[in-house]
Amino acid sequence: MKKDSSTAPRYAKRKLEIVACATRLINSRGLGNFTIADVAREIGIVATGVWYYFKTKDLLAAACYKHAIEEYQQLLADSANADRPAQRVESFLMRFTERQRKVALGETHQICYFDEISSLEDPDIFSAYGNMFRSVRGLLDLRPSTEERVGINARTHLLLSQILWMASWIEDYDPREYGRIAKRAHDILFNGLAAPGSACNPVVLPYQVLRPPVESSPYEAYLQAATQLINEKGAASASVNNIAAKLNVTKGGFYHHIESKEDLITACFERSIETMWNVIEAAEASSETALQALTSIAATLLQYRNTADDPLLRQPALATLGETTRTHLNKKYHHIAQRFASLICDGMVDGSIRPLDANVASTMLVATIMSAGDLRIWVPTVTAETVFEQYGVPMFRGIFHR
Repeated sequence: MKKDSSTAPRYAKRKLEIVACATRLINSRGLGNFTIADVAREIGIVATGVWYYFKTKDLLAAACYKHAIEEYQQLLADSANADRPAQRVESFLMRFTERQRKVALGETHQICYFDEISSLEDPDIFSAYGNMFRSVRGLLDLRPSTEERVGINARTHLLLSQILWMASWIEDYDPREYGRIAKRAHDILFNGLAAPGSACNPVVLPYQVLRPPVESSPYEAYLQAATQLINEKGAASASVNNIAAKLNVTKGGFYHHIESKEDLITACFERSIETMWNVIEAAEASSETALQALTSIAATLLQYRNTADDPLLRQPALATLGETTRTHLNKKYHHIAQRFASLICDGMVDGSIRPLDANVASTMLVATIMSAGDLRIWVPTVTAETVFEQYGVPMFRGIFHR
C-alpha cells in the first residue's frame, strides 16, 4: 500500500534510525550477537515497531550493508571529479576520514563494517559490493590491458581494504587528527614504504618456521583443520562435528582438547598471532636491513595465505566472539603493529625505509597481510608465487608503481 505523503518522511526517518542502531550493534557485537529486540530496546520502541520495517534480522542486516555501500558510493562519486588518479584517491581518503570524524563527534551515524557480509548469502548485496569495487577501481584509472587487469584488481582490493580497515583503527586517534592521518595514509599508498633505490629482496621462509608439523600434536591438527574450515566456509560451518569428521576423530576426542566453539575460534586466532611472531622473529634474525625483514615477513605470510595450508584465520571470525575476547585478541594484533612500527623506524635509520608515519604505516601493513585472505575473490588467478608481486609490492613501492 502506498504511504501517504505526510507520513513518508517520518517512515524514512524511523527506518534510517533503525538501520543506524543496528549498524552500531553489528559493529560492536558482530552479526551473530545482536537481535531485533536489542535494536528495539536501544531505540526505545517495542520489537514489533522494528518488524514493521524489517520482517527478519537478515533483512535488517542486509539493509545495513546496503546503506553502507550507498554511503561509500556517494563518497566515491564525489571524489571522481579530480583530474588525476592520485588526487582522486586523496579526495576519497579525505572525504572518508571527514565522515569518520563526524561519526566520532556524534554528528552522523556509523557505516557498517563488512566483516561478515558473506554470511548473508544475499546476491543483491554481493552485486552492490561488486559495483562499489568497480567504483574504487575507477579512481585508479590505470587503463589496463587485459594482461594488466589482474594487477589492477589486486591494487583495487588493496586500496579498498585499507579504507575498510581504517574505519576501525582510526578510532584510536583524536578526531582532530583524522585529516592528518588521511594525508599520511595517502602518502604511504602513493609512495610506498621503501626508500627510493632500496632493493626489495624478500626471502620466503620455509613453512617449518611458521608452524610445527601437525603430526607433532593432535591439538595443532585440530587448529589447522578448524582454520581451514572457517576460512573456506565461515565460522558457522566450523562445528565440532565438521572438524571431527575432517580429522576422522570422535566428538569426544575433540572435546578432550577444546571445550567450546568459542574456545576453538579463540585458539585459532592465538595460533595465527603466534605464527606471525614466528615469521617476524625469523625474518629479523636473517635480514640485513629493516626493509628486507619487512618484505620477507610480507612475502612469507602472503604466500602461505594463498595455499591450502593458510595458517592465519581470517578476520571475519573475530566478530563471532564475545567483546572481552575480541578486545584481548585485538590488543595482541596491535602488539604486532607496534613491532612493525619499530622495524619501520629501524629502516628509516638504516636508510631502507623512507621518512613516513611509522604508526600509520605499520597498521596499513597489518591490513595488507590480513586482507590478502580475500584476494582470490577479485584475482582468481593469483598464486603463491605471484601474490607478493601483485599485492605486496604496491604497499612497498606505491599503488601506482609499475
